[in-house]
Amino acid sequence: MGGRVVEKPSGRGFVLTAWLVVYSVGVPALGATLIAAAVRELGHGRTLGIPMVLVLLGLLGEAIALTGLWLWQRWGLSLLAISAAVGLLGAAMGDAPGLIIAGRIVWVCAFVFVLMPRWELFRA
Repeated sequence: MGGRVVEKPSGRGFVLTAWLVVYSVGVPALGATLIAAAVRELGHGRTLGIPMVLVLLGLLGEAIALTGLWLWQRWGLSLLAISAAVGLLGAAMGDAPGLIIAGRIVWVCAFVFVLMPRWELFRA
């Protein structure tokens, strides 16, 4: 609490900003779709399988991680990696097509590629 002023990082760039915008729209949209499917399953008296629960937890973690990334926090990237891994585990355990799983891996790797030159701008 030493009264230190933290400068707002600049230089996010178009690609990183576009990635964050698309991801910030996509995660809640996919989450809402999966929650609707989960509610239908529960309405029919069935329980949710572990894969569906893992995918939903992964998406929740990704949504929280995106908040950290918008605010230039390094914990956002760590949480994103963990959440993506949990979601991928759930997708692999379930009946998700391999193309979806590969697409998610490419999406996260592309983000890391775009982020690495700006890593020093993120606060610990």
